[in-house]
Amino acid sequence: MRFEELSPENASLLENWFEKPIPENRFIQFYEDTDRWMKLIHESRDRFGYIVYKDNHMIGFADIEIEGDTASMAIGIKPELRGQGLGKELMNAVLNLPILRGVHKLVGGVETDNIASTRMLLSLGYTEGKNDEGVVEFTKLI
Repeated sequence: MRFEELSPENASLLENWFEKPIPENRFIQFYEDTDRWMKLIHESRDRFGYIVYKDNHMIGFADIEIEGDTASMAIGIKPELRGQGLGKELMNAVLNLPILRGVHKLVGGVETDNIASTRMLLSLGYTEGKNDEGVVEFTKLI
Protein backbone atom coordinates (compact mmCIF):
# COMPACT_ATOMS: atom_id res chain seq x y z
CA MET A 1 0.00 0.00 0.00
CA ARG A 2 1.07 3.52 -0.69
CA PHE A 3 0.16 6.49 1.52
CA GLU A 4 0.02 9.94 -0.09
CA GLU A 5 -0.37 12.97 2.13
CA LEU A 6 -3.72 14.69 1.71
CA SER A 7 -3.37 17.82 -0.41
CA PRO A 8 -5.59 20.15 -2.43
CA GLU A 9 -4.46 18.27 -5.53
CA ASN A 10 -5.64 14.82 -4.40
CA ALA A 11 -8.60 15.86 -2.21
CA SER A 12 -10.87 15.75 -5.25
CA LEU A 13 -10.54 11.95 -5.15
CA LEU A 14 -12.37 11.99 -1.82
CA GLU A 15 -14.84 14.65 -2.91
CA ASN A 16 -15.93 12.40 -5.79
CA TRP A 17 -16.31 9.53 -3.34
CA PHE A 18 -18.62 11.62 -1.14
CA GLU A 19 -20.96 12.83 -3.89
CA LYS A 20 -23.68 10.71 -2.27
CA PRO A 21 -23.72 11.60 1.44
CA ILE A 22 -24.04 8.82 4.00
CA PRO A 23 -26.21 10.53 6.66
CA GLU A 24 -26.18 7.67 9.15
CA ASN A 25 -22.39 7.74 9.57
CA ARG A 26 -21.11 10.80 11.41
CA PHE A 27 -17.45 9.83 10.89
CA ILE A 28 -17.88 9.83 7.14
CA GLN A 29 -19.84 13.09 7.34
CA PHE A 30 -16.76 14.72 8.90
CA TYR A 31 -14.53 13.65 6.00
CA GLU A 32 -16.99 14.86 3.36
CA ASP A 33 -15.70 18.38 4.02
CA THR A 34 -12.17 17.86 2.74
CA ASP A 35 -11.33 21.56 3.08
CA ARG A 36 -12.07 21.44 6.83
CA TRP A 37 -10.07 18.22 7.22
CA MET A 38 -7.06 19.66 5.34
CA LYS A 39 -7.21 22.81 7.45
CA LEU A 40 -7.07 20.74 10.65
CA ILE A 41 -4.09 18.80 9.32
CA HIS A 42 -2.18 21.86 8.19
CA GLU A 43 -2.81 23.71 11.46
CA SER A 44 -1.47 20.84 13.56
CA ARG A 45 1.97 19.30 13.69
CA ASP A 46 0.46 16.12 15.16
CA ARG A 47 -2.32 15.32 12.69
CA PHE A 48 -1.82 13.55 9.38
CA GLY A 49 -4.18 12.74 6.55
CA TYR A 50 -3.51 10.30 3.74
CA ILE A 51 -5.09 9.04 0.57
CA VAL A 52 -4.31 5.31 0.42
CA TYR A 53 -3.56 3.41 -2.77
CA LYS A 54 -3.18 -0.24 -3.62
CA ASP A 55 -1.90 -1.25 -7.05
CA ASN A 56 -2.06 2.45 -8.05
CA HIS A 57 -5.80 2.65 -7.30
CA MET A 58 -7.22 4.80 -4.53
CA ILE A 59 -8.86 2.50 -2.00
CA GLY A 60 -9.47 4.82 0.95
CA PHE A 61 -8.05 7.26 3.46
CA ALA A 62 -6.37 7.37 6.85
CA ASP A 63 -6.54 10.13 9.46
CA ILE A 64 -4.01 9.93 12.31
CA GLU A 65 -3.55 12.22 15.28
CA ILE A 66 -0.64 11.66 17.64
CA GLU A 67 -0.65 12.75 21.27
CA GLY A 68 2.45 11.64 23.15
CA ASP A 69 2.75 7.89 22.70
CA THR A 70 -0.87 7.46 21.53
CA ALA A 71 -2.17 7.57 17.97
CA SER A 72 -5.87 8.06 17.32
CA MET A 73 -6.79 6.69 13.92
CA ALA A 74 -9.72 6.71 11.55
CA ILE A 75 -9.82 4.97 8.19
CA GLY A 76 -12.29 4.73 5.37
CA ILE A 77 -12.48 2.25 2.51
CA LYS A 78 -14.31 3.14 -0.73
CA PRO A 79 -17.81 1.69 -0.43
CA GLU A 80 -17.53 -0.52 -3.52
CA LEU A 81 -14.30 -2.09 -2.16
CA ARG A 82 -15.57 -3.00 1.31
CA GLY A 83 -15.73 -6.62 2.43
CA GLN A 84 -12.45 -7.58 0.71
CA GLY A 85 -10.12 -7.30 3.72
CA LEU A 86 -8.69 -3.94 2.64
CA GLY A 87 -9.53 -2.27 5.96
CA LYS A 88 -7.49 -4.86 7.82
CA GLU A 89 -4.67 -4.55 5.31
CA LEU A 90 -4.72 -0.76 5.62
CA MET A 91 -4.67 -0.91 9.44
CA ASN A 92 -1.62 -3.19 9.32
CA ALA A 93 0.12 -0.97 6.74
CA VAL A 94 -0.40 2.12 8.91
CA LEU A 95 1.88 0.56 11.51
CA ASN A 96 4.83 1.00 9.14
CA LEU A 97 4.40 4.76 8.76
CA PRO A 98 7.39 6.70 10.13
CA ILE A 99 5.06 9.05 12.05
CA LEU A 100 4.21 6.14 14.39
CA ARG A 101 7.74 5.80 15.73
CA GLY A 102 7.47 6.19 19.48
CA VAL A 103 3.76 5.36 19.53
CA HIS A 104 2.80 2.55 21.92
CA LYS A 105 -0.98 2.77 21.92
CA LEU A 106 -3.50 2.91 19.06
CA VAL A 107 -7.03 4.20 19.58
CA GLY A 108 -10.02 4.24 17.29
CA GLY A 109 -13.74 4.84 17.61
CA VAL A 110 -16.46 2.82 15.92
CA GLU A 111 -20.18 3.55 15.85
CA THR A 112 -22.05 0.82 17.70
CA ASP A 113 -23.92 -0.34 14.61
CA ASN A 114 -20.73 -0.74 12.51
CA ILE A 115 -20.36 -4.48 13.00
CA ALA A 116 -17.81 -4.97 10.20
CA SER A 117 -15.35 -2.44 11.70
CA THR A 118 -15.87 -3.85 15.18
CA ARG A 119 -15.05 -7.36 13.96
CA MET A 120 -12.02 -6.09 12.05
CA LEU A 121 -10.54 -4.30 15.05
CA LEU A 122 -11.16 -7.26 17.37
CA SER A 123 -9.48 -9.59 14.85
CA LEU A 124 -6.46 -7.25 14.83
CA GLY A 125 -6.09 -7.52 18.61
CA TYR A 126 -7.83 -4.31 19.67
CA THR A 127 -9.68 -4.28 22.97
CA GLU A 128 -13.22 -2.96 23.18
CA GLY A 129 -13.61 -0.15 25.67
CA LYS A 130 -16.16 2.43 26.74
CA ASN A 131 -19.26 3.29 24.76
CA ASP A 132 -19.83 7.04 24.62
CA GLU A 133 -22.93 8.31 22.81
CA GLY A 134 -23.04 5.44 20.33
CA VAL A 135 -19.29 5.28 19.69
CA VAL A 136 -17.20 2.44 21.10
CA GLU A 137 -13.52 3.07 21.78
CA PHE A 138 -11.03 0.38 20.76
CA THR A 139 -7.39 0.31 21.88
CA LYS A 140 -4.32 -1.73 21.10
CA LEU A 141 -0.86 -1.64 22.64
CA ILE A 142 1.99 -1.94 20.16
